[in-house]
Amino acid sequence: METNTDLFETFLCSYPSRLRAVKSANSRHTDYIDSTSKNKKFYSLGVLLEIVAILPGKILFPTVYKLILWPNLLNRCELKTQYLQLLERLRQGQCSYEDYELLLTRVVGQSSVSLHEPPWNQTPMLVFRDEIRTQLNHRSAIYNAIQTGCDPMVCVAQDFCKHKPVEEPALLKKLLELSDSKTEHLPGLLPLVPEMPVIVTQNITIELGLMNGMNVIFRQLVYGTDSISTESLSTTFPMNTTYVHKPIYALVEISKPKVECNLEKLQPKLIPIPIMKQIFQVDVSDIIPNVNSKSKTTRKAMLSIKRCALSLVPAYSITTHKSQGQILNKVVIDLKLPKDTDDITAIYVPLSKVKRLSDLIILRHFDYKVLQIKPSKSQVAEIQRLDKLYMETQKRS
Repeated sequence: METNTDLFETFLCSYPSRLRAVKSANSRHTDYIDSTSKNKKFYSLGVLLEIVAILPGKILFPTVYKLILWPNLLNRCELKTQYLQLLERLRQGQCSYEDYELLLTRVVGQSSVSLHEPPWNQTPMLVFRDEIRTQLNHRSAIYNAIQTGCDPMVCVAQDFCKHKPVEEPALLKKLLELSDSKTEHLPGLLPLVPEMPVIVTQNITIELGLMNGMNVIFRQLVYGTDSISTESLSTTFPMNTTYVHKPIYALVEISKPKVECNLEKLQPKLIPIPIMKQIFQVDVSDIIPNVNSKSKTTRKAMLSIKRCALSLVPAYSITTHKSQGQILNKVVIDLKLPKDTDDITAIYVPLSKVKRLSDLIILRHFDYKVLQIKPSKSQVAEIQRLDKLYMETQKRS
């Protein structure tokens, strides 16, 4: 039941509670109605995804009370393949050792699995931690810059504290090295290489589909010549790196824009990404000497920082959390879980990114026990609810 499989993956980040799901009278799919609107406005699922991107509040699946299984979706997904049966057992916590052996055939190092050859050398890698994702993205950008014969270029965020630019070296270094997951998704150091894949981290132009989570291609960075320097800001990047401190905008290409976007003096599909501003809090007690010497309790020294930066991050590597709701053509994943992780979704989400075993590569060996993690009580309840909704929908059809 493929619909249930997809819902199980994303039921924690789906539809706004003020939208009710109803079946369209003239089609075999589910529409959604705004329960707060007097005019009973209907939304298609595609439009709904845009609404989800901009609506505040807790988003819950219990608002869906009908499930419609599209006949053509069944044919496209090839539900009876061995791999999809494995996914079905995984979500129930019932994988066998044969399932484990099947996945081991896709571990890097096997005769048919290599990261050095296309298409795998251009395939996104899913990881669990933001810090690891950032490191992989930086290394990939440096490598691709070398391969193309150009010096690495890094876009530097501008940080302000109490309306003044941050200039204190220790604080500036700390801020620039923070993961973008802690800075409202505005990176401190953004390496850029022409034609590299990037992800938009803010809602910019909903009409064009240029919103949080959108995958685009970076084409060009526009900046003033007086805003560049070669003074090293991080040991992560080589000495020949050029740092751009005051970018104006970046040009990205949308492969499939929702509407025609031929902007004046720009090639088709090219869209400018402006500088965005966000405010975040940071604990600086580790760089302030004797901050806790007068107190037996460990108090945090928090600063409010205003950051101006491009709302882009490299997409060579992405976190499993950020990948939820996406179906990828091919993917490289890591199934060796962090020590503090025992949630079935940590395994199910990356494996469900593709629908064929041949479209998957596993970075390294992993323990059989990760395939035996049982779903939580709330997840079991959700699976049962979706199964029941599907059966009720079938009876109404």
